[in-house]
Amino acid sequence: MSGTDVDALGWQNFGDSLGEGFEMTTPDGDSIARSDLLVSFEQARNALPGVKIEIRNSKELLRSPTMAVVRYEEWQLHPTGANQRVSTVVLQAAAQAPGSWLWVALHETRLEPGSSTTESR
Repeated sequence: MSGTDVDALGWQNFGDSLGEGFEMTTPDGDSIARSDLLVSFEQARNALPGVKIEIRNSKELLRSPTMAVVRYEEWQLHPTGANQRVSTVVLQAAAQAPGSWLWVALHETRLEPGSSTTESR
């Protein structure tokens, strides 16, 4: 995924995949509510041309018919550098949501450059 190739439908699907009570904890420990996150992402849209986001080393930690917990690495690659984080997301099954899952909560932790969650295994 890149910041410059997301069309209007992609942005709509992004918003629709976040539950009404969604909250994100950033790598700095700040909490961001769904509405604030959507505004922030829309304002930042295409602000860094050439940004690529890769999801790596995803692992399902828990799954039931109604809930799932997944951990993954998010690698943000751009011309001026890169950053990576390990994220844990709580998902709730919802037939009306894109992909049939709503994001309930997301917690991100910064990874040091060159590190990976697979290194500790």
